[in-house]
Amino acid sequence: MPLKFRYAIFSLMLIMLGQEAMSKHIAGGDFTYRRLTGNQFEITLKLFRDCADFVPFDNTILIGVFNKGTNALVGSYTVALKDSGGLTLTGSSCLTPPQGVCMDKCTYVDTITLANNPSGYYISWERCCRNNATLNLNRPGDTGIAYYMEIPDPAIIDNSPFFSTDPFPFMCVGQDFSFDFSATDPDGDVLAYTLETPLAGDLGYPVKTSTSPVWAAPSPGPYASAQWAPGYSLSNITGTSPPMTLNSNTGLMQVKASLQGYYAMAVVVREYRGGVLIGLIRREIEFTVINCLGNTAPQITYENSTASVNGLTFTVYEKDTLCFTIKATDSDSMTLTYTGDIFSGSGITPPFATTSTASGNGTVTSSFCWYTTCNHGRTQPYHVTYKVEDNGCPTHFSSTDSLLIYVLPQPSIPPPVLYCLAVDTLNSSIKLNFRDTFDMPRFIDRFEIFRSVNGSNFTSVGSVDTTKKSFTDNSAINSTVNNYCYYIRGVNRCGEYGSSSDTICSDNQLNVEPLTLYSSHISGSSIVIQLTNAADNINSVFYIEKKQNENGFSYEPYLTLNGINGDSLEDMNQPVAEKSFCYRITKQNFCNNISPVSNELCSILLTGTSIPLQHKLQWTPYTEWAGGVSSYVLYRKNHNGGTYAAIATLPPTDFEFTDDNIPQDDGVFDYYVAANSDSLGLTSTSNEVSLIQPATVYSPNAFTPNNDGLNDTWLPLSGFIKTYNLKIFNRWGNIVFETSGTQDGWDGRYQGDKAPQGVYFYVITYRNYVDNQTAYKRGTVTLIR
Repeated sequence: MPLKFRYAIFSLMLIMLGQEAMSKHIAGGDFTYRRLTGNQFEITLKLFRDCADFVPFDNTILIGVFNKGTNALVGSYTVALKDSGGLTLTGSSCLTPPQGVCMDKCTYVDTITLANNPSGYYISWERCCRNNATLNLNRPGDTGIAYYMEIPDPAIIDNSPFFSTDPFPFMCVGQDFSFDFSATDPDGDVLAYTLETPLAGDLGYPVKTSTSPVWAAPSPGPYASAQWAPGYSLSNITGTSPPMTLNSNTGLMQVKASLQGYYAMAVVVREYRGGVLIGLIRREIEFTVINCLGNTAPQITYENSTASVNGLTFTVYEKDTLCFTIKATDSDSMTLTYTGDIFSGSGITPPFATTSTASGNGTVTSSFCWYTTCNHGRTQPYHVTYKVEDNGCPTHFSSTDSLLIYVLPQPSIPPPVLYCLAVDTLNSSIKLNFRDTFDMPRFIDRFEIFRSVNGSNFTSVGSVDTTKKSFTDNSAINSTVNNYCYYIRGVNRCGEYGSSSDTICSDNQLNVEPLTLYSSHISGSSIVIQLTNAADNINSVFYIEKKQNENGFSYEPYLTLNGINGDSLEDMNQPVAEKSFCYRITKQNFCNNISPVSNELCSILLTGTSIPLQHKLQWTPYTEWAGGVSSYVLYRKNHNGGTYAAIATLPPTDFEFTDDNIPQDDGVFDYYVAANSDSLGLTSTSNEVSLIQPATVYSPNAFTPNNDGLNDTWLPLSGFIKTYNLKIFNRWGNIVFETSGTQDGWDGRYQGDKAPQGVYFYVITYRNYVDNQTAYKRGTVTLIR
């Protein structure tokens, strides 16, 4: 036995040996009955106790039989001890359990006769007390056990159910544990299983303040329940998450206890005949949670997946193949098993997933593969569970993973872009050029082409695989007379058709739509032209002409572009602050058809001049929109910070503006103008222009601080100044006034008293916004009283 495990068991033994000696370790038990002949019944009580209880089992016990309808005592029976001995260990066969984790059991058997009684009977016996170390009960050392079962009317031929196994003595902390509490019924009645609160009876707490080991005479029910300790309840017997559960149909108990110690519980089996409850048996049981340090749970990993995986979730599409390797590791020998709803016999459409069980020592592996088809796609996941269990000591440990496998339906193919038709009348053929718009081409099986001749119904005329982006119709006879129209649909790998492309026809292929130039914007030194974002722009050739926007200039070839990606083109490194430029563009599509020339588009040139306290701005008219300009909006911002704000909205006939409301908290100001079309929802913007206002200071030469409200304060006037300082001196050179605020004037006082009349000297030190240079203004001011 591993040393750590021996230490854990020894600790439990010390706990147990510290309890009181007189029947303080009662662990549970259950009543059952067997019908003999007539109204005779064999009554059996199995009694369980901890091995640490050194007091012998009672030689006889006194049981009571009660009328279930009236709770009246029908009879008392002294039942003799039939046999006793150790309880067979339910756990690992590699562990020899010490006294601390074992149970003894004994059997009391008697034969009684019960008269027919439509109300039926119940049989009970009480004993005190429980293990004082029980964690999930209040005052367990003062709490007894009431053993109880119900018998139907003896006129009903019935035998009670019998538990299939004796109770388990221990489980390991922190490990999944399950135990079979199932029972068999000799009469074939339907059984239902529930967890219930242990019964305390009335030999001690919570009914009495003192305890009695046995009852002097049978007392009728109902019997008091044991009291749960804080943190425990019938819904959470072990205080763990998830809580203990009991399958109501099978009697399978499952739990993962997280705290070492003793726990009390009760399992009730009810028997039904024809849907009617006829009887029940009840098992009270104590179990021990020990620290099984001698073993660890095996580990499962999943490797080499051919599909997207997130934790234990795998995602594929129909017709994808999902394969991966399952690898389990443990220091012991182990067995890997599986279940799932995608294997043979599960009810899904073949092909089924394949995997296998595996056994080995240290490491075991298995493989999983599933070749999905178009019938497997659905929104809900499929489930596969792998479980690996070792044979380690002191108990077998297992690990279980529940995998989710999503098989998504094949996506629908979006419509391709049909660029153009190249008509070859000589060879009676028409070539279609198109572009795939789907970013997951692996789902495309083919592109199918549909044709209509002179307005007839569309029919398929062929297909191309995903490597082709053109199709030639070699049966387009007399294309100068007949009108051939085409569209294309993508087909996914499950044979499902996607949306149709646009339809184009041979009779209008030579009439390529001209480009529309919508607006122009100046960005730095670039002119950005917004234009038609046609699907075939990327595969077309553009012939760009350009001229200076002044009389006497004509268009000249400027640039040839092979494809435009998007809805704009940029003419970089242009003297946008000096000249306005105009553009027009001709497009040649992928089939070499040439469009008419586009409309004309010109940039807006903004210029300006600065005079004291005013900025005069002018711009070139914008004449390129049908319907004309709705308005011009002029924007301004401080050059050294801030954001643009509109300062004027002007009618479409105005091409100049004088800004005479210039803020004086800066010296450099930026402007641009925007032309707006309300009907088209379009805007074109000019270049930016920066204008300067020099710093100015004006100083009066006299003032009269006589409180008459006229000229009482001497205040220089300044504008467009970044920093400012004013000092005023008397004739002896003393500073009589100083300020750094442009709105702070001198009131003619010095040190709180009126300064004498006379001439004073001043020095104004300031810096401007343009070049941050320091300047000075000196002079005199006369104070007159």
